[in-house]
Order: sequence, then C-alpha cells, then structure tokens
Amino acid sequence: MANYQIANAMLRDWRGPFFPPALERLHAVYAANPLTESSIASLIRKLEIPCLDHGQEITSDDYRWFKCIEVGLPVLFKICFPWSKDTERVNGTSTDRHLALYLSGIDQLAVDDSRLISTIEKIAEAWEALPVPKQYTGR
Repeated sequence: MANYQIANAMLRDWRGPFFPPALERLHAVYAANPLTESSIASLIRKLEIPCLDHGQEITSDDYRWFKCIEVGLPVLFKICFPWSKDTERVNGTSTDRHLALYLSGIDQLAVDDSRLISTIEKIAEAWEALPVPKQYTGR
C-alpha cells in the first residue's frame, strides 16, 4: 500500500490522524526526498521552531512509523513519516502510506488553525531546502 491515508491509525494520547491540505505539500516533498537519519537532524537544526525528533511510534493498526517529529509551536502536535519501502511505487511514490498529523489531546487546536498550517508550511519549506542525498549506485 502506498500514499493511502489511514484514518483509523490512532496514536495513544493524541487526537487524529488528520490529513489537512497543508500536509499534502509536505507529503509530496517527503515522497520526493525521503527522510534519512542525517536529513531529520538537518531539518531540526534549520527550523526556527521548537521541534523534537520523537523516533518511531506505533499506531493502533500496529504500524511502526519511520519517524515522528513533535512540534511545540503554536501548540503541541506530531507529524509522523512513513517508511519508504514500496518498491512498486504505487501512486508514484515509494512511501508505505501518507504522512499523518496528530494533535495533543490537551490542546483543542483546530486542524485548520492558521498557526498550525503556517508551521507545517515552514517544515515543508525547510525540507525543500535540504540537499538531496546521493543515491547508492553499487559502485
């Protein structure tokens, strides 16, 4: 399965998953340049917002996400990034599924809040500015 939004992939103590339109751009950027350990570190350094690499998370459908980034501005939310292992490239991407957004259960932020959308857009812009890693050619 690739690029599918899994609406029943719940994350303990978080609301969601949500798939707002702003997440679509970030997903496209990620699908074109998948996350690596070094790119997540570079991304966090470039962001001028409180951001933490939260490692892997497991959702209610037993999916272990590749990485989740926890962002503390404007309120606490997480963006989870899927693995890029779909070698058949269904829907033109190697991602196992679509990125997902989770909101803190404490804050009652709306998914369409302009501060949240702006923060997601900043993450996408920072991602686009990352250098594309060289592909291994086997030589």
